[in-house]
This record gives sequence, C-alpha cells and structure tokens, in this order.
Amino acid sequence: MELGNMLFGNARGVHPVDRSLQEAFLDRVLTPLGFDGYGHPENGTPEGWTVLEPMGHTNGVFTIRPYWWGDCLCGWDEIALEVTHSPECYQTRLGLLRSDDFSENGLKRYDSERTKLCKEMGLDPHKGSEVHCTCDFPERYDQWFEQNKLGTEGHRNDCPIVAPNFECEPLGLTIKVYKYFMRDSYSNVYMDEGVLDRLAALV
Repeated sequence: MELGNMLFGNARGVHPVDRSLQEAFLDRVLTPLGFDGYGHPENGTPEGWTVLEPMGHTNGVFTIRPYWWGDCLCGWDEIALEVTHSPECYQTRLGLLRSDDFSENGLKRYDSERTKLCKEMGLDPHKGSEVHCTCDFPERYDQWFEQNKLGTEGHRNDCPIVAPNFECEPLGLTIKVYKYFMRDSYSNVYMDEGVLDRLAALV
C-alpha cells in the first residue's frame, strides 16, 4: 500500500489489483462507458445514467464514483471513542513520558526513558516501542466497535469515505482506488484478464 493511501486514503480491500490492468480497464470499460481514468464523465452525464449524491453516477449495472477528497458525511468520525488503555498499560505509562519538548535533548531523554520502560515491562525497545499494548484494549475496542459501528467499516456503507469507486452489480464486483483507477486499488473479487473480459462484455 502506498504511504499516502495508508495515511490519508481509503482504498482498502481483499485483493490488490494489478496496476498492469489499468490501460485495459480504461480502454475496455471506463472509456466506452463515457468516463475518464478518475471516474468523471468525459462529456456530461451519459445517457441512461443517474447522478448520485454527493458524487458519482450509476446506470443500474455499473456505479462509478471518483476518489473522495472530502470528509466523512455519515457521522462516524464524530463518534467519541469511549475505550482507553488501562492505568497500568504500557501505552498509558508511555503517554506520561511524552512532552512538548521537541528539542534534541528532549527527544534523547524521551528515547532513553522509553527504552527503560520497555525493558522494565519485558517489551522489545527496538520494534513496536510506540505501539506496544499490555492491557485488554484491543478486545474492548472490538466490542465497542461492534456496538457503535454504522456500517461494515465503521462508516455507513454509503459514506463516500468507504463507498466503492467502481461497482458491477451482475458480477458482484467492487473496486476501491487511491486517486485514480488502478492506482493502489483493491477489489473484493480477484481481478484478472478473465474478469476484465466479463466486465467488457457488459459494457
């Protein structure tokens, strides 16, 4: 996964899409449907297609949405996390070591104290020293998530943050992209030339 997508993007999925399929997908699917490589219609809304809000188009067989640069629209990002690490957890104790002193001496002192804390708690000071957790936070977070999620990934499934950029209803295929097709893209069904042939036959 590209660093930008990992930090700021939302393209996730079961199967990474081979970027070598990009040109064929554009030539055989997007262009004949009237869309560019970013998912925008090239000459206005094509005949037989419906505009989706807040962004995208569908004709009942295909749904195409450009990459979403905006914020969450479903409210998931506004829900306050009600789970914290326990007082004795490494994460809680590490938090007490953090300060706003970003001078060279301050960072050296923090590194030294963090290493001591890792050794005291029997943790590796060289790998995962910022993310070690020694309490049941993951289990409690999973329980909180299941009780509060609005959709499969937390966001409502139709929130543009997580909605697929490409859907083919007859094939049950969804693709999520980072910025444009097929950059750092992921699909729910393994994409190969055979699937591309089936897509093209529906265009």
